Amino acid sequence: MSSNPSTNNSSGIDSGQDLNRPNIVPRALPPALGGRSEERRGDGLDDARSVWLRAVAVDLGVVGVSRMDREQLLETIRAELPTKAFQVTIYLSDELGHDAIESAVVNLLEDAGLLASIREDPVIGSWFRRIWATLDRSVHSRAVSEGVLTAAHVADTRLVLAQDATITATLLQNLGPVLASLDSTKDAVLRIGALLIVKVDWTVNVFQLTAAQQARLDHQPKLATSPQDIIEALGPLETAETARTSAPEIAGER
Repeated sequence: MSSNPSTNNSSGIDSGQDLNRPNIVPRALPPALGGRSEERRGDGLDDARSVWLRAVAVDLGVVGVSRMDREQLLETIRAELPTKAFQVTIYLSDELGHDAIESAVVNLLEDAGLLASIREDPVIGSWFRRIWATLDRSVHSRAVSEGVLTAAHVADTRLVLAQDATITATLLQNLGPVLASLDSTKDAVLRIGALLIVKVDWTVNVFQLTAAQQARLDHQPKLATSPQDIIEALGPLETAETARTSAPEIAGER
């Protein structure tokens, strides 16, 4: 890798970087602003970003959002993400196919009633990205309409998402497309809340992490970029699902 992800437990958000970039805006802009250029203009597009920041803060259960300016919102979101959002990391040994893999992960989150609210800039060389997801509390969300999220879940934004048994079960039930998206990748580590997908030399294993193992990953994030070391470092892991993939024909050419 050309660089490593941060080794601390911060969200990695910089007021001059991630939150000013259009690639982290998952929600549709208001109709009057949605057709504008993605360049920073200091007018309506900035207003749209502020609306989006407030929406993310509300999803995180922050109170008094309407009285906060942009910088206060940034600082508050940065502080709240590690404890109130659902952390996802994607590490691939090369960047080939990363778009399809990330898309499959985002779709999986939506199946479980989660929004990919913030996507940190990827680390290029191999490929690594951290995504912070929050509960989709919209009455039109798939999870709400299908009863995956109960009324209590919708109301309780302080829920520790990664430990929620219903969400984890839903992720497991819908994991197939994510595993299929990894077919052309030799080595990978995907952490999706309490689920850990590790692919080493074309072999895929899916584990369910304990709270202690998740905490260790939070404090040793470099493990999420090391398919060869992460399993041993985390100690005994509970296997959720195991699959074997065949190396593609081009693998021998690498």
